[in-house]
Amino acid sequence: MMRILCIVMASAALWAGCSKKGSTAAADSTNDPAASGPVNPQISGTLATVKTDIDAAQYDAAVQKLLTARATVKSEADRKAFEDQMFEANQALLQKAQSDPKARESYQALGRIITGR
Repeated sequence: MMRILCIVMASAALWAGCSKKGSTAAADSTNDPAASGPVNPQISGTLATVKTDIDAAQYDAAVQKLLTARATVKSEADRKAFEDQMFEANQALLQKAQSDPKARESYQALGRIITGR
């Protein structure tokens, strides 16, 4: 009796596992950044000024703008734009941190934000 129950359970699990392939394909298409729509104008406006702030040695303002943008991310397109800008800002601050102590402080603060500390 126990052997039959195990066979039935294994068959049900195999059947259920095979039938989920169609639903994961549908789920994958919803994670497509193009399908999630355009980037929120508030985020794109905020992110556009981050590079300008770093170039103008306004490092703290740039980090604050990244924090503001992070709080307003609502879609996959927003997340992608934010992550791209975060990477660019991180690289720019790293480069400036070689010679500017204030840039080094902001770079370290941004690193703590990225790691969640």
